[in-house]
Amino acid sequence: MDHHLEKKETDSPFPEEENESIEWDGSEAEFVADEDAEEFEEQNTGIRLNYSIREKEVLQCLLHTGPIRTTGRRAAAETAILVLLAVLFLVQYALYRKPEMLFFAGISLLVIAVIWIVPRFALRKRARELAQDSELHLQIYPDVVEVYGKGGERLWDVPLDNTYTCRRIGNLLFISKTDGNSLLLPLRCVEPGLLPEIQAMIFSGTVPDKRR
Repeated sequence: MDHHLEKKETDSPFPEEENESIEWDGSEAEFVADEDAEEFEEQNTGIRLNYSIREKEVLQCLLHTGPIRTTGRRAAAETAILVLLAVLFLVQYALYRKPEMLFFAGISLLVIAVIWIVPRFALRKRARELAQDSELHLQIYPDVVEVYGKGGERLWDVPLDNTYTCRRIGNLLFISKTDGNSLLLPLRCVEPGLLPEIQAMIFSGTVPDKRR
C-alpha cells in the first residue's frame, strides 16, 4: 500500500457545519508505522485513534440514516390523514353528541403516537446494543482506514478510493457503502491539531453525502 502522510489542502465538503464547535475529549492520537508496505516501498506513518462509540452518538446516526428517516415522508402523510380524521370525528361529536365519535378520535390520536413513538423506542434499543463493547482503534492513511477491534484484531478496511461515501452528522463522520461496512467516527476523539489532516485524508478519499 502507498501509505503516505502528507498535508493535503482539501476543502471540507460540509462548509455549512464547519462552525460547529467540537469538544475534544482528551483522547490522544499516535503515529504508527506502515506495516503493510512492501520492502521496496518507503516506510511512512499513519495516525492511530482510539475511541468507544457512545449510545447517544449511535442514536443520532440512526435517526438520520435509519428507518425513521427513510419513512419520514410516509409517516408525515399518515399523520396528516389521521389528524384530519380525528378532527372530523370531534366535529361529529360536537354536532351530534355521539360517544363513538370520541372513541374514534381517540383511536386516531393513539395511532399517531404509535407511528412516531414506537420506532424511537426501537432505535434507542438498537443504539444501546450497538454501543456496547464498541471500542475501536483506527489507523488512518491517505489511501485506507484500517479498523481494529478491542483485542487488536483487524476487523475491516475502508479504502479511501471514492468507493465509500462520507456524511457529517453533527460532530460525527459517517463513512458507509451500500454493500460494505459502515464506520462512525466521532470528531471529539481527534486532537484539534490533527483534525484538519485527518479530515483532509477522509474527505479526499470519499464521496460527500450531504443528505440531512
